[in-house]
Amino acid sequence: MSVYIDFHALQPVPPSCINRDDTGNPKTANFGGVQRARVSSQAWKHAIRNEFTRELPALDLGVRTKRAVQLIANIIAERAPEFEDQAQEYAKNVLEASGVKTESSKRKGTESENGEDVTQYLLFIGNAEIDRLADLAIAALNNGQSAADMKKSAKKEAQKAFLGKQAIDVALFGRMLADAPDLNTDASCQVAHAISVDELTPEYDYFTAVDDKAAEDNAGAAMIETNAFNSGTFYRFATVNATALEQQLALEGTDAAQSTASAIAAFAEAFLESMPTGKINSYANQTLPSTVLVTVRNTRPVNLVTAFQLPVRSDGTESVAHIAAQKLLDENGKFNSVYGDKPLHTYLMTIEDGLNGTDDVQTVTLQGLQDALRTDIPQALGQE
Repeated sequence: MSVYIDFHALQPVPPSCINRDDTGNPKTANFGGVQRARVSSQAWKHAIRNEFTRELPALDLGVRTKRAVQLIANIIAERAPEFEDQAQEYAKNVLEASGVKTESSKRKGTESENGEDVTQYLLFIGNAEIDRLADLAIAALNNGQSAADMKKSAKKEAQKAFLGKQAIDVALFGRMLADAPDLNTDASCQVAHAISVDELTPEYDYFTAVDDKAAEDNAGAAMIETNAFNSGTFYRFATVNATALEQQLALEGTDAAQSTASAIAAFAEAFLESMPTGKINSYANQTLPSTVLVTVRNTRPVNLVTAFQLPVRSDGTESVAHIAAQKLLDENGKFNSVYGDKPLHTYLMTIEDGLNGTDDVQTVTLQGLQDALRTDIPQALGQE
């Protein structure tokens, strides 16, 4: 038995181009026989990770990069400046000792100009893991050990650097390394593609730009372009396996359950307040979810997108967001009744008035939700 925290959010988004496909048009999906606006899970997970940096210490987080060698080298040079000239070589070898392959950078600019070595693929690595690898390299330097000898002798320690307490975002979103499968981390969080609850109407913005310094006899536009955009009320869903996250965050002498609850409370805020930045300067689509439903379950996650198989339409007396919020609550009640799978706790955040079916639902603010999760999750984990 595992404990799951399900997050359901309804978010109205005005004209925007949050997430584009290979043609430059906003991404779409067909659901319920009609076309919907879509934002990929990858785009929103990136936004969530960026939001984490406002809420959590850097050492509790990770980075996705090909420049791990340089990051390790920077720490070596900072902590042991007498070895600055050797930092790159030792950083490369200590990383390769763990099983991660590197190569000379082929990117234009400072990376290739400085002769940097980079990983062969984007590496999701915790800042604490970078620290531990740098410490291994510094220890080898202090002992007069060559970089090549360190690479041979430090394999177990280098891999161990990846296998301690996981960075919160690495534990949530997972890590897959084909060359070093022992360093893989299963994701304890799943994030669905966001889709609009209403039917998509693609729109196009024809615009021109004027040259401020054009000659007086030049009346034409300096640029003419067309951009695609759309708008809609998005249904967003994510679920966190609190049991799996607890196992990944556990450290001897720490309160793993409480650390897990705090991590999920931080995820709640990051999930709800994040926004992908695609063309955000052009559209300023800085909205927040209008309705959020959160459940604590000890059975399995339940995605409630089925509430919107029929696209939501407004007759002008109620907003799409209000109708969708009622549908979401109704769908949750139906599944609980039919499957007998009542959540341990259910919380509602909403700006909508007059919603029905909230008798068994506790209405909260964001702070109230986070406080409740910090209390409920350790209790639920203790009952497994």
